[in-house]
Amino acid sequence: KAKALQMASGLQLHVYGRSLQAQKKQDEGFAVFQINIQKRPNEWYTHGERARIASAKGDFDTTIKELNLTLQNCPDPVKTQVKGLIAQAEQKHDINP
Repeated sequence: KAKALQMASGLQLHVYGRSLQAQKKQDEGFAVFQINIQKRPNEWYTHGERARIASAKGDFDTTIKELNLTLQNCPDPVKTQVKGLIAQAEQKHDINP
């Protein structure tokens, strides 16, 4: 499993971490996000991962900052979702499932 995580692309790791969250394994998902953040600190999806981790801690200022960084570089089809997450964070609602 560790070797597979090392060989996965950044987006593959992101999807895997999100799937762990969907399975109510948030800490495990965050651990996968941390691998991605260390390896790919400036990708749009790692900014989103940082936002999710900050949101879980109730740090909505960081959540909004990171989501705005995500918004600058994410693909157009993702922008609407990110804007929705920003609106949630502005209301101080956790953006995690």
